[in-house]
Amino acid sequence: MTGTQMIKFYDPAGPLDEITYTAPVKTGPPMSIACKPTLISDGSLLSAYGTTLGQGGTSDTVIVRSTDNGRTFVDYSTIKSTTDNEYRVYAETSIVEKRDGTLWALRRLEYAMGIEQSFSTDGGRTWTKATNDLPVPPFYTPGSRFYMARLKSGNLLFVTNMQGRGTDRRDMTVWLSEDDGESWPYSLQLDPTQSSYPDFYQGDDGTIYLVHD
Repeated sequence: MTGTQMIKFYDPAGPLDEITYTAPVKTGPPMSIACKPTLISDGSLLSAYGTTLGQGGTSDTVIVRSTDNGRTFVDYSTIKSTTDNEYRVYAETSIVEKRDGTLWALRRLEYAMGIEQSFSTDGGRTWTKATNDLPVPPFYTPGSRFYMARLKSGNLLFVTNMQGRGTDRRDMTVWLSEDDGESWPYSLQLDPTQSSYPDFYQGDDGTIYLVHD
């Protein structure tokens, strides 16, 4: 099986020899790039991908949706962009649901062009045309993966490289917003050296586990 795939694990907190998992589920075509899916309030899972076409850019961002707890995904919608294709090589996209139900999608751009954003007010069926007019800080990437998600507190956590360009990726920093992404007054530098591809997860006890290359 080729393309973006997802595997579901059962009882990952138990003994290693008792962990079970499903067969891979295809969610995107060959040479596609995706980040973790987002569970939204209607119970569906949304994820985004784009087919890599080389350094000339990618296709538009395609949103896939699952209504059966991730067992199957179908193409659901497409995000168009106002950014030139040369800056849209990899479609690594984080999606969060804002408190008013609006979906907020952030996509990686290349060559220190920052990050582009798009919004949906109908559960991901349609999206505004993506624009790259976000403020820096915190919405910067040298051309690398970043990640944003909502914590159990309701606050938003965003982590990215704040320095560099291309493969020169430095100053891994985490940012916190208490007002649904309107402002990001709290930040913590995690690693000033070369690093990339952050992700995080919050455990049941509130502990935040963050990893990066």
